[in-house]
Amino acid sequence: MAEEYKIVVTMEARQGLKNIVEYLEEEVSYTTAENVRNGILEAIESLARMPQRHSLVKEISDEKTLYRRILKWRYRIIYVINEEKIEVRVIDISSGKRGPGHLEEVKKRT
Repeated sequence: MAEEYKIVVTMEARQGLKNIVEYLEEEVSYTTAENVRNGILEAIESLARMPQRHSLVKEISDEKTLYRRILKWRYRIIYVINEEKIEVRVIDISSGKRGPGHLEEVKKRT
């Protein structure tokens, strides 16, 4: 049986999810906000197995750090894998509409 990766969600990523949920509660509905929250959390939990299956974020990946992403509806979950620690670190949860400047901010966090 393959070993499961430990999932670590950074404070910045937690704040990103909180911002999304609060926006949806105000602008759409509580039910939609909870559904999106639960869907994003399920996507994050799925990273415990085979996190390498998701695509690279080529705009910010380099030889030192490979950034990967999950797209869940219109939201982007960006993470890095530490094979030595058998750990996945979620570093950003945000709207996929955010531009390339946001990706550079994400890169500075690691």
